[in-house]
Amino acid sequence: MIFRALFFLATLFALALAAWSLLAEPPPLPVATLGFFAYLALVYFALFVRRDIFADGWVSGPAGARGLLLVLEDDPSLLAAAEARTLPATVLVASDATTEHLKALRDRGFSLAIGIGPRDRLGLFQGPTAVREALEPILTRAEAAEIPLEAVLPPLATPALGRAVAKLGLVALLPRYVFEVQPRRRLKKRLPSLLRDGCILQLRTHISPRSASEGAIADVVEAAATKQVPFARLEEWIAKV
Repeated sequence: MIFRALFFLATLFALALAAWSLLAEPPPLPVATLGFFAYLALVYFALFVRRDIFADGWVSGPAGARGLLLVLEDDPSLLAAAEARTLPATVLVASDATTEHLKALRDRGFSLAIGIGPRDRLGLFQGPTAVREALEPILTRAEAAEIPLEAVLPPLATPALGRAVAKLGLVALLPRYVFEVQPRRRLKKRLPSLLRDGCILQLRTHISPRSASEGAIADVVEAAATKQVPFARLEEWIAKV
């Protein structure tokens, strides 16, 4: 959270400096050079240095949902950690995932949901036609391979998106309230107070080592046991919505 605030402030400072250059006068060359390389260093640290687990928690899932729906990013370390504990986890697959990859995940016992990523987000603002065009290719591949894909987890929750997804015969996992926990050291402290029946917990990585993934999965299992919230398979979870 602190890092995100720093990144936000740095971006605002860069925009303000650019506006000042246009409206008044350019800053001294040393100041501009120092600011440029400082911003590059911040971006580099964000993308390539930080190694941790991030969690997006949806405190209230759709009305009627029961149990904890654990959703994992398609990351080998996270999947291996969940598989080792035989957790009923749901894996978010990209819209361009191959048939072979979908089959491999299904054979390992994971449920599958489509994750709308950055390349697909434009469809969120272009209505049902763009959403259908973004999702139809993977739905066609999955249907040909007899692989069930029943849900979509979007980055934004909008009624229009829900209607567009419903027209494709899918369930949009739309949250009522979202919290984010990062890095993993804060996850263990917050989970017991936030997990509840019917919620969704999505774990995603940021160049995370396997040890962090294993620790995060262990924290989730411990918190769920403390709150007595059972894990639910996607198919069962959807059936109760």
